[in-house]
Amino acid sequence: SFPVTQDHAFCTANDADWVRFEAAQGVAYRIETRNLLPGVDTVVSVHDATGAQLAENDEGPFPPAARFDWTSTVAGTVWVRVRPYDPTQSSPRHQYQLRIRPLTCVDAWGDNSTAALASPVSAGNQTTFAACANGTTNWIAFTGTANTFYRLELVNVSRQMFLQMQAYASD
Repeated sequence: SFPVTQDHAFCTANDADWVRFEAAQGVAYRIETRNLLPGVDTVVSVHDATGAQLAENDEGPFPPAARFDWTSTVAGTVWVRVRPYDPTQSSPRHQYQLRIRPLTCVDAWGDNSTAALASPVSAGNQTTFAACANGTTNWIAFTGTANTFYRLELVNVSRQMFLQMQAYASD
């Protein structure tokens, strides 16, 4: 889930870090390096599943960090490669953070904003929803068996979110 922020380091000469994520076609993503320790200068590139380079950036608005916005032309796995500008500059102290986040909200369930449009879920499965705007409501439909206990959990919730869960009978 997004945003993704990971800690990395260029430990050896010619080191590069690769991270993959599932991109949605037509969605814009911000890909950036942040919190660079002294001596670190990053170059970021995006690659498709075949390894073909789709985009690259050496400098963002806060050099030597890289940052750019990229709109996916493919749906599926894409790879982000981060390498040092100078491949000989390396040490375990050459640390940085990589952050990837969509610039637009992506809710794979589409419009489930009313009971009539509720997204079906089943026991034992985890379902991911997105709150694309303040006041967003996501309805789900679940068919249970009488005299059976179920646990509904909200997990991996962003710290900026306030969530409320309510259960309703269908009748």
